[in-house]
Amino acid sequence: QERTEWIAGVSHDIRTPLTIVLGNANSLKEKLPAGENAKKAEMIEREALRIRTLISNLNTSSKLAYGIGKWERQEVNLSALLRSEMIEVLNRGIPEQYTIELAIDELLENLIVKGDHVLIQRLLENLIDNAVVHNPQGCHIRVGLEAKQRIRPFKKHYLLYVADDGSGASSQQLRKLSADMQESKLAEHGLGTRLVKQIAKYHHWRIRFCLNSPSGLICKINL
Repeated sequence: QERTEWIAGVSHDIRTPLTIVLGNANSLKEKLPAGENAKKAEMIEREALRIRTLISNLNTSSKLAYGIGKWERQEVNLSALLRSEMIEVLNRGIPEQYTIELAIDELLENLIVKGDHVLIQRLLENLIDNAVVHNPQGCHIRVGLEAKQRIRPFKKHYLLYVADDGSGASSQQLRKLSADMQESKLAEHGLGTRLVKQIAKYHHWRIRFCLNSPSGLICKINL
């Protein structure tokens, strides 16, 4: 309880100065003529947004680890949520070296799952951000939802995935991604990926990371 409250307090205290940094960076970016200083202002804004995401991930991860967050399992139209998230990504802007697409099985347009809307959205955001951060040279990102063959009678299975055609991962990195979490120990690196695994666990979804074909990385989430 103390640990979670401390992290929440730090997150709250950082919010105000971070908002000031973001506001000034955005103002400078718009007023400065194209050139080195404008690029520096853009970099400040980008890194400040990264800090905000990291703090938010830390806060949510801590609450999930200790069961303190106010999460609710409600009926969520997963296809609508995926489309909404894709619009958010495009509205925020994505560097020109990246392309992104959404592929939804037409039979799943009205698929309803039980879950927390905010957490599922965070899971998608982190996986897309992960593809961007680890492929600075650019890549194509594909978010998809498809039906799987029935493994057990009378039980339906669906696959949600986020894939890229970037540089992939080494065997050591894949082992780390697949390793079980220690809830009492927050990761020093890869907090976004840890939170993805926590959110999947909260929803009782099975998750795995593997190499994409012919290149890149894919995260498969079995619903």
